[in-house]
Amino acid sequence: MRINQTAWVSASRTEVWTMLGDIPRVASCLPGAELTETVDASTYRGTVQLAVGPLRMSYLGTATVMERDDATRTMVVRAEGRDRRGGGSAAADLTIRLAEDAPTRIDIASEVRLTGRMAALGRGVSDVATKLFEEFATRLGAELAPPTDRPAKVRDNESAPESQLAPAPAGENSLRLGQVVRTVLRERLARLLISLGEKVHP
Repeated sequence: MRINQTAWVSASRTEVWTMLGDIPRVASCLPGAELTETVDASTYRGTVQLAVGPLRMSYLGTATVMERDDATRTMVVRAEGRDRRGGGSAAADLTIRLAEDAPTRIDIASEVRLTGRMAALGRGVSDVATKLFEEFATRLGAELAPPTDRPAKVRDNESAPESQLAPAPAGENSLRLGQVVRTVLRERLARLLISLGEKVHP
């Protein structure tokens, strides 16, 4: 399955490109992802935890930077993993290109291969991937934002607003797709209703 995605980040191409070269930092912007080992300068091991309703998956795998072209601001990454519980496998070849500047446009072309439970989403995988990429771009933009634009950190001896002190939900590091899937289904239903309305009232 081929998936093409585009997002904008309010930072220069140079800033975004530099950060993309720091894989541990990039991983911190990927919901549910955690690096566990740096194999070499281009290969990393880690986990990605997913939750789709009652379905829970934990992929263990590797990510390898296959190519990185500073002149064209293009990089190719191969990611492969298997569910620890035998729920299938996932693999993707991603071509990432940076275009324009401040804000920077990030284009990603992905060749995705799924087996097992995730494959049951069918065409919905593309919609879900788009939502997840948007979340990644949002976190990436926040990471690159000037310090004055980031949420202020609270010192240990200072009080914080209740919203900042609220306990994190269980399994916060896992990527919860339930809400994303519901959003995708709502948007698809809305498009269907609009299409039907146009046919009834041309």
